[in-house]
Amino acid sequence: MSELIINCLLASFMCLGINLAMDEGMILHFMREWYLSMLDNIEATGAKIEILNNQLAFKWDDKKAYNKLTWDIEAQKSKLAYYIFMYYILKPICGCVTCMASVWGGGYLLFHYHLSINVLIGIPVIAFFNYTLYKLSNHA
Repeated sequence: MSELIINCLLASFMCLGINLAMDEGMILHFMREWYLSMLDNIEATGAKIEILNNQLAFKWDDKKAYNKLTWDIEAQKSKLAYYIFMYYILKPICGCVTCMASVWGGGYLLFHYHLSINVLIGIPVIAFFNYTLYKLSNHA
């Protein structure tokens, strides 16, 4: 049991180190920038959809313009779905320090213990250590 706690602490420190390496000015900041750009893309695409929907009411008499506008709205909706999907995929990898325990800490435990009950016990423990140590640091 003590070995599992030590490995959970090591995995937690690894997750916190990765999180610090993704801060601004650090070597892995490009990963966090990509994650944060998804938020900007979601907002911008949502605004474009709203503008196009507002224009749709004025184009109902011109069939060609109406069809083009409808196609543009559907294209923007598919882009929005992609951005939302990528946002939620990237969140546990480089966005949320507590969520990082599920990916990075789980990968560490799977590498160390392979597939066992220790992995299922260890991931919540790593998430707890990540959250506690992150709040105790200056980032809180």
